[in-house]
Amino acid sequence: MNAIESRRRSPIGALGEPASIARPDPLAAPARDRGRGAGRRLAAGVLALSGTVAAVAGPETALANEPIALASLGAPVEVRIDPLGVPEIAARSRLDAFAAEGFVHGRDRLFQMDLMRRNAAGELAALLGPFVVDRDLSARVHARRDLARRILDRLPEEDRRLLRRYSDGVNAAIASIDMPPEYALAGWPPSPWRPEDSVLTALSMHEMLASNRGRELGWSAWRECLGEEMFEFLLCPVSRFDALLVEEGAERDRAAPIPGPAVFELNGPRERGPRRRPRGPGRGADAAELHGSFALDATFTKSAPTPGSNAFAVAGVHTADGRAILANDPHLGLSMPTLWYRIALRWPDAQVAGLSLPGMPGVIIGTNGRVAWGFTNLTGDFEDWIEIEVDPGNADRYRTPEGLEVFGERVESIEVRGGEPRELVVRTTRWGPVSATSHLGAPLVKVATIDDPDATNLALLELDEATDLDEALSILARWHGPPQNALVADANGRIGWTVTGLLPDRGGADGRTARSLAAGGGAFPTRLDESMRPRVVDPPSGVLFTANARPMPLADADRLGRHWAEPTRAHRIRELLAYETDGQGPIDESTLLAMQLDTGVPALEPWRDLVLDHLPPDVEGPLASLREICEFWNGRADEDERGPVVLNEVRNAFAQALLSAILDEAAGRCGERPDERFRVASDEPWLRLLEARPFHLLPPPFRSWDRFILATLVRVATLDSLRLVEGPGACPTWGERNELSMQHPMSRAMPFLSRGYDVPAHPQAGHPDAVRVAARGFGASARLVVGPGREATAILQTPGGQSGVPGTMHYRDRHEAWRFGDPEPLLPALDANDPAVPLRLVPE
Repeated sequence: MNAIESRRRSPIGALGEPASIARPDPLAAPARDRGRGAGRRLAAGVLALSGTVAAVAGPETALANEPIALASLGAPVEVRIDPLGVPEIAARSRLDAFAAEGFVHGRDRLFQMDLMRRNAAGELAALLGPFVVDRDLSARVHARRDLARRILDRLPEEDRRLLRRYSDGVNAAIASIDMPPEYALAGWPPSPWRPEDSVLTALSMHEMLASNRGRELGWSAWRECLGEEMFEFLLCPVSRFDALLVEEGAERDRAAPIPGPAVFELNGPRERGPRRRPRGPGRGADAAELHGSFALDATFTKSAPTPGSNAFAVAGVHTADGRAILANDPHLGLSMPTLWYRIALRWPDAQVAGLSLPGMPGVIIGTNGRVAWGFTNLTGDFEDWIEIEVDPGNADRYRTPEGLEVFGERVESIEVRGGEPRELVVRTTRWGPVSATSHLGAPLVKVATIDDPDATNLALLELDEATDLDEALSILARWHGPPQNALVADANGRIGWTVTGLLPDRGGADGRTARSLAAGGGAFPTRLDESMRPRVVDPPSGVLFTANARPMPLADADRLGRHWAEPTRAHRIRELLAYETDGQGPIDESTLLAMQLDTGVPALEPWRDLVLDHLPPDVEGPLASLREICEFWNGRADEDERGPVVLNEVRNAFAQALLSAILDEAAGRCGERPDERFRVASDEPWLRLLEARPFHLLPPPFRSWDRFILATLVRVATLDSLRLVEGPGACPTWGERNELSMQHPMSRAMPFLSRGYDVPAHPQAGHPDAVRVAARGFGASARLVVGPGREATAILQTPGGQSGVPGTMHYRDRHEAWRFGDPEPLLPALDANDPAVPLRLVPE
């Protein structure tokens, strides 16, 4: 039985087997003591400027023996720090615990926090200089600092008090630590932290997770040219890999039909020849003819990964001791410092541990001993574009349902370090500020849930004292932030799922393209009634999973939007859970960690099958190399595999060729070609065309689908980057192609800092379509596996290190464990018999 047959018989593949990679020496960052004098600060600055990897210990090791005064504390707080820099905060109240959390955040991650608040507010150029001015110009249009103040005013007094305590802690850190080296480089001291800055941090995350990243601008530009039938076919959310959480009603889901010749036809009628296998190179075919039929754009690739995650849970029926277990690995852009900050907090009413977000109080993903919670991004539609109809006779006016109205105007001044301030004039309408222009030159207004002051609150922090599944799900239903799939497991063995955030109710209305409201209509859908918020509790299967894909049938999902992430990861997770719960023995934390590290890529299997179906075993030349690599591919994105390298190119080549032919025809119909890119995230339309082979949608100039397929494979096989003409062994491995790059923002602007500020690039297993998501600069920002009540056996992996200060001993010291999947403990590794208290905060 070969590797492919073995993998097909057991969906678990080689789950749990070590990746075929060699461990290099771990990143070395030796530590030395440093004082607080100006001379030492200068030395640290010189080291940073030279890019030397460290050599200095930073704030996380500067453990002062003397207590640090914090005026707003109600009682002393003790902070014990484990050997890898993770703090455990012991306080006498929740407010005091969050004040101490602000202190350790400010001490270890101040520059990161500063960038988060400035990113949302459009104030980066004041710190980083002219190269980020354009980013500030785009952000300042939406006046998010003003929004943050309005949100703050609406919060309950207890929440505002909490943010004030947290801010007091951050400011105490600013006053007591050395200036981080990034500020020395920028020549700009950190400004005090304010409660509104924590709201801006939340808005920065909301923008990253809920934005459609311009997809709807491209769809708006091309929709009329494509026609409704082709538009719906290309963006249909139904897939062969669908894996729904709510299956009732899914039998009514139907894929959009392939448009017929009366609707859309490429290049007019042509003679239809008989279907037969064309002669390939080495079998008498004219290779030059095939090679020159059309050109591939080497810059064309599948859409870049977008923020998402995996989360899955098993109920107590599947574990040895009846406890539920939760696994969560959020997928985000990876940079230095890493996003999350590991922490444990306790006060008389609670003990909570997990991942915190510097700039915000509390634990975002974690456990309190009674319940554990995690999230995946809900990739619904939370933004709409409104096309403004300008008065032809007066460009200062625009049409509304009540008649013509004058544009408003707002002037923003953007401070630029080392340069003159930039002035931005923002045109405003009753629906919001003008932030883009359509392909026809019309002003566009983006209306999004993030800009509703009611769309952000702090209810999530109440999870720290939740007692069971039902209470946790009720809290999550009240939490407003970036809409998420929320998974919960409790100590009684129960599991549940719901959707968070201020949700729209589109009622089936289409928000994928821009529309005018001059004749009437609401600027944004109404809010979803709370009785319709989806929820699944204690499913009969005893398992739950989410991976950003559509979680429910179309009739219900359409209320939240019509563009969802591909379901290939959800499909694979469901497959793995089915295998593990089908008589394989009790599940524990190591089982779910192995699932998080699974590198199987079912999304590439249809493309592998297409190659093997169309290239005979006796094919010659580079096509033989292509076939051999696909034939012996093990189905996984391991570092030493070559299958993902060639199959990514095969997938991209067919997607490009088919989409380009369709867009060329659409542009001809319109008499113009919009500049905007039309993004199709799914492989489903291309696979359906290749399976159905409708003659009227065969890309010109080909006369048969067999000929088109062979020509496309020839073009892939002869790509210089694959080196298949030299044989299959000359093709780069997946690890060589899929190197991880984790850069610090300062090294992007000043590359000479890279050695000390970045994680050195290295090969990595995983794939954007595998459970183990991995791409250059993108992947699992953490891997958490925890059974509430058994935190001592819980696992937490994070890339980089705990500190955000370049050159310090904990800046990169956790990275190797994350890279190789070593099971690190969730809780700080503290010695219970050690009475030493390294850090003590006291009331002033």
